[in-house]
Amino acid sequence: MRTYAAIDLHSNNGVLTVIDENDRVLKQKKLANKLELFVAELEPFRTTLQGVAVESTFNWYWLVDGLLKHKFPMMLVNTAATQQYEGLKHSDDDYDSWWMAHMMRLGILPTGHISPGATSGPRSAAKASEPGPAADGQHPERSEPGAKEPGNENLIE
Repeated sequence: MRTYAAIDLHSNNGVLTVIDENDRVLKQKKLANKLELFVAELEPFRTTLQGVAVESTFNWYWLVDGLLKHKFPMMLVNTAATQQYEGLKHSDDDYDSWWMAHMMRLGILPTGHISPGATSGPRSAAKASEPGPAADGQHPERSEPGAKEPGNENLIE
């Protein structure tokens, strides 16, 4: 059996969905943004996972980097390229995470390149200028998603 996972990530939580090759939902759960919670929920599927998709939102790097360190097959979803499917998407997080996993299963999930976390120029500069995830993997709350932060003035948006 092949499985496909996706995470609809937000500032303080993420909805994880794991489906099989028939689009049957095997796991769907809203989790606090703590790396160890995502690892624990994905671990039972490790041997069958074809990928774990995470939307390229303002706070994706801590989760993708953490899951890569745990040797999960990661995919960074190109959200700009998925806009053409917007009319087909429902507006809830459960469906959004299922939709990404479904598109991965079909082989049509638009993805972007994941640079190595420790050496990826702008990303490492952004990490250095902000508090970043706590040691337990939790992403700190921000007052406004995408807000300009001191030290990030030279980053390309």
